[in-house]
Amino acid sequence: MPALPVQRTLRASPDWQAAAQQLVSALGAQPDDDARVKLLDRVWSQAGDEHYPVFVQLLCAVEQFGNARARVLLARTLATALGTARLPSGSLPAWGAAGWVNQPPPLDASLLFADLLPASTDLAAPAPAAAPPPPTRARRRVGPMEYLCAWLLHPGAPTSLSRDDFAFALQRLMSLFNAAPQAARLYAEMLTAQALESTEGQFNRQTRSLLETIGRLWMAGESPREIAARALAIAATPETDRFGAPAWKPR
Repeated sequence: MPALPVQRTLRASPDWQAAAQQLVSALGAQPDDDARVKLLDRVWSQAGDEHYPVFVQLLCAVEQFGNARARVLLARTLATALGTARLPSGSLPAWGAAGWVNQPPPLDASLLFADLLPASTDLAAPAPAAAPPPPTRARRRVGPMEYLCAWLLHPGAPTSLSRDDFAFALQRLMSLFNAAPQAARLYAEMLTAQALESTEGQFNRQTRSLLETIGRLWMAGESPREIAARALAIAATPETDRFGAPAWKPR
């Protein structure tokens, strides 16, 4: 019989530094990068779609509190995940569709799973949470940076993402991926490719412009701070429809 999903226990006052150390220690106990990707996938699966921002903030915490060795370890794991199409992703509604998964907590919310990380590094043990559902026509799965961009610009999001939180998280994520050149290159290429996709409902033009700018400047060697500033400038420009009229009023 398949295991039933376990309701997550949320801690009122998180210790992000300790959580980051737990994640790094668990990754370091694995024999190779593939095993580390499996463990990272397990952590993400335990969190669930509704708490994907918490997972993103955990990545940011490793960059913020970890030493160079810790950042390289996680970045190499993410590079392997990117190269094998296993980058942990969050679920968002297609552009113009309703149905965000519950209400994603803001990045500065004082929430963290009390039992987010597995007590054991034995990957043979069954995961306590069910895998996220596959994307439907009205939903798509995106990586952490695409998630931030769509969240910042999506007028239908139940909770807003502030410009400061967006810039902070984007810079932390880029710095983390920069710890492993292959991870940075693969992610920058993926962002650029997604910006060129014409699949209806995936991203609006403003979001695609944001993704293209981030990917292009990243590949050109610009700093995370400069890229975040350019991204915010794009986000501040009201989107227009094909006739030049504002498509929606920005926050």
